[in-house]
Amino acid sequence: MNNRIEDYFNSNEYYAIEKIVKQIKVNNAYQSLAISECFNENLFLPEMSLQTRDEIIDLMCKRLYENNYVNENFRNQVYQREAVAPTCFSNQIAIPHSIKKDAKKSGICISILKEPILWNGYNVRLIFMFALNKSFDQVPKLYELILDAIDDKTRYQKMLKCKNFKDFMSILMKGND
Repeated sequence: MNNRIEDYFNSNEYYAIEKIVKQIKVNNAYQSLAISECFNENLFLPEMSLQTRDEIIDLMCKRLYENNYVNENFRNQVYQREAVAPTCFSNQIAIPHSIKKDAKKSGICISILKEPILWNGYNVRLIFMFALNKSFDQVPKLYELILDAIDDKTRYQKMLKCKNFKDFMSILMKGND
């Protein structure tokens, strides 16, 4: 009697595995595309010299408005959200956003400050302001991307030194291949 176990897949099993792998690649590509489309060079503000949280929020809201991502009520919604709970994460970043996902189109304004500003007791230099549309369904993946980048001290320090959008995005998206 032959008690040998076959360690090869048959063609149906290969096909099923190949199909699953392709679907994962398609899903990852969609997520990467949906996220990368939120970033725009017009929303990149490096080497900023501002003194307060409100100055930076006002500037970023204005930039999103001028580039037709949000309506004029967006700024008020961001301040309403900040009143509920601050959007800073330790001494590294803040991710302010509005209470509602009602942006005209999804966009992320990025500001890199020359010097830290005090944001609810934390010294913050990197700010990602989210303006998200109802159709944007990649919020957890977006947070994962940003938090992964700042958790890597080398990448975070490189991001703080970026003066141009292309370099910044290359560093940010590095772990998203």
